[in-house]
Amino acid sequence: MATTARHLTPLLLLIVSPFAASQGEGLVVSEQCLHCLCVANGCDTEKVCGDGERNCGPFQISEPFWVDAYKPVIPGDLPTDLRAFQRCADDIFCSAKAVEAYMGRFPKDCNGDGSVDCMDFMLIHQHGPGACGGDRTVAPVLRFIACWNSIKEANSTTQTLPS
Repeated sequence: MATTARHLTPLLLLIVSPFAASQGEGLVVSEQCLHCLCVANGCDTEKVCGDGERNCGPFQISEPFWVDAYKPVIPGDLPTDLRAFQRCADDIFCSAKAVEAYMGRFPKDCNGDGSVDCMDFMLIHQHGPGACGGDRTVAPVLRFIACWNSIKEANSTTQTLPS
C-alpha cells in the first residue's frame, strides 16, 4: 500500500487536472493535498466497496458525500445506477473527482487561519463541513499531517499546518 500511495500523486494530477479544466476552473485541491488525503484514509485501491459499507474506496467516501459531490461516475456509467456510488468510490480517478467537487462545494476555513487550504480539506473530509473544527488527534488527521509535513520538507512547500 505504501508504494501505491507514494506513486499516487502524479497519477492524481493527470486525472484531476483535465477534470478541473473541463469545469473551467483551476484545481481546488492540489495534487499534493489529494495524495495526503488518500494516504490519510488508507489509499486502498484493492479493496472493493461492498453493500452496507458506510465509507469505502481509497478516499473512504460515503454515499452522501458522493451525492453532495454531484455524483461523479466512471466512464460509461450513469449516476442513477444503483451501484454507481460503489464503482466511483472504488475508482481512484472517480473518487478523486468526488473529493475535489465536494471541497469546491463546501469550502470552509476550519482552522481559522484566514484561508481555505489543504488542512481545512482534511478536516472537512474527516468531520464534514458543519463540524470541521472537530478532533485533530484522530488517526486519519495525524496520518495526513505526517504526509503533508513530508511533502513540505521534500518540496519546500510554504504552507504550514497548525500544531
